[in-house]
This record gives sequence, structure tokens and C-alpha cells, in this order.
Amino acid sequence: MVASPVSELLYLWGLAGSSGELAMKDLPEFAHLKHFEEIFKQLEEESAVRTVTAAALEGLARKYALTAEQKSLLTSMLREKGFTLD
Repeated sequence: MVASPVSELLYLWGLAGSSGELAMKDLPEFAHLKHFEEIFKQLEEESAVRTVTAAALEGLARKYALTAEQKSLLTSMLREKGFTLD
């Protein structure tokens, strides 16, 4: 299953093995998506004006060590959530 952080996703859990222990593990290649959640929350709390400047976007990319591809994805998702990018 794949879903963007701005869409809904139903998780179905199953257990297998002999230990009966359930552990949540993040895949490193998708860790940036948790950062996206933090960014969305921060931007939504900070301002009623839903505009993100180029400087602010660059600052977020540096703060969360986003690659160019991840920054591009973030830009698309911000637009999808109704933000205007300057």
C-alpha cells in the first residue's frame, strides 16, 4: 500500500512467527515523509496566510536535509494542501 501523507490509508496488521512481538519499523528511504508531517503541522499553526516563500522552503529543505527530489515532492504536496509558493 502506498499513500501520500495528505491522503487516508488503512493499516492492516498481522503477526507471524513464534515471539508474538510486534515492532514498528520505519524504512529509511521513506523517513522524509515523517518530516513532511511536521512541516505541514508547523506551517498550518504558524500562519493563517497559506503562502510559503522560496526562502522558507529552502530553510525547511536544509533543516530536514531533504534531497532535491524530496523537496520537489514537498512542493507538490504543499500545493495539494492549498499552500501558495512564492
